Amino acid sequence: MAKKAPGPTSSLETIIMDGRKVSFRYKDINRHFICTLCNGYFRDAQTIKECLHTFCNGCIRSYFWRNRDAHKCPTCSVHLGVKPWTQLISDPSIQGLISKIFPDPTQQEKKEELKFYKHLSIKRKEIIREAKAHAGVPIKRARAVRRLQFEVHPQRSPKLPLFFQLDRLKVPHMNTDATFKILYLKKFVAKLLQLPNFNQIQILCEGLPVGAEYSLDFIVRTRWKDRSKKLILEYRRQP
Repeated sequence: MAKKAPGPTSSLETIIMDGRKVSFRYKDINRHFICTLCNGYFRDAQTIKECLHTFCNGCIRSYFWRNRDAHKCPTCSVHLGVKPWTQLISDPSIQGLISKIFPDPTQQEKKEELKFYKHLSIKRKEIIREAKAHAGVPIKRARAVRRLQFEVHPQRSPKLPLFFQLDRLKVPHMNTDATFKILYLKKFVAKLLQLPNFNQIQILCEGLPVGAEYSLDFIVRTRWKDRSKKLILEYRRQP
């Protein structure tokens, strides 16, 4: 019998199964967990029901928002109707796999969150318990995290009612890791303005609200039009 020639999917044959253990190389599976809109690992993975292509929640919704006439999947161009976002479903299975296979980004985010709350002298029981549980266990960085300078100002517009306008920060200039999440910025601004609930704060870029799950790096790559200039964010009271 002739030996079967290796096909284009031969990379799958590199997976070695041994009882309960599965070994593989990252490069063999990496592309299955990359969002084609931001070229990063899926964040809050959302899958299109019609074609089963997956994207980050923030990426795909921003794509449909910015391209109002885009009624097709960005990958295969299958038509999704006049309200394409209704075809999105959360995909916790693939998100769970990412957390297990690529733990470093998640661990780094937790370290940054712990550092943020420590800086503000805010005690977080869940974070403290987790930090103690991992005491003495070094976490390796996948790569050096770059710094990013930006400014944050209250939104001012003749069309914006006074109720939604908030006071200015004494120091609007900031310098932090590019992985810094908008969620933490909302909490930081709320604390400085002495607001009881950070959910009263809405952050905007180029006049459009940005999700709390977005990182500064993601916003620069997907929302900020002129990358040669410093990132400018705005805030207002949540409508």
